[in-house]
Amino acid sequence: MSTAREFRIAPATTRRRGLPAIGLSVFAPDCLEVTVINTGASALLFASEEDRTGKQIGVVQIDIFTANMVVDPDGALERAADAALASVLCAPAAGTIRHRARFELDDGSSGMRIEVIVTRDADGAASTLPHLTVIALAPDDAAARGGLVALVRSARPSWAAADTLFETLRVLTRDGGVNDNRARLPFAH
Repeated sequence: MSTAREFRIAPATTRRRGLPAIGLSVFAPDCLEVTVINTGASALLFASEEDRTGKQIGVVQIDIFTANMVVDPDGALERAADAALASVLCAPAAGTIRHRARFELDDGSSGMRIEVIVTRDADGAASTLPHLTVIALAPDDAAARGGLVALVRSARPSWAAADTLFETLRVLTRDGGVNDNRARLPFAH
């Protein structure tokens, strides 16, 4: 029987790091190795899964980004998603964008989603995790001055552990507000 463990990062923690006061809560299935990152520029959480032979099934990295306004008339979500994508596809890495779309959840949170097929990794070799999804998510708190951006790479188009992680993702803000994603985050292909 699989269980899920909660990982939580408080907005006060990110604020002490000089980042926007935005945190998160996720439940991760036991098959994911999860690391909460408490130092550094912007990374908050890293998760990965391997099969029985040690081959990677997928990796997730969730970072925080800063923006003046994230209600998004100024395109902050698209810029955050594009910057995250550029970090993965820096030459000699290469890939093809398959789909990009904005979305809005029932709770008022908005986001940007980009799907990519990565053909070459940073070392120029054929990608072992070719399915990349980038999600930039802004909380419904306009005073948050930032949001979360997730990079999800997997060996196959669908990855059950990442689906579980994103179904439970909640963005925490300093006013105690929590987005309640009644609608599923648009991760799964």
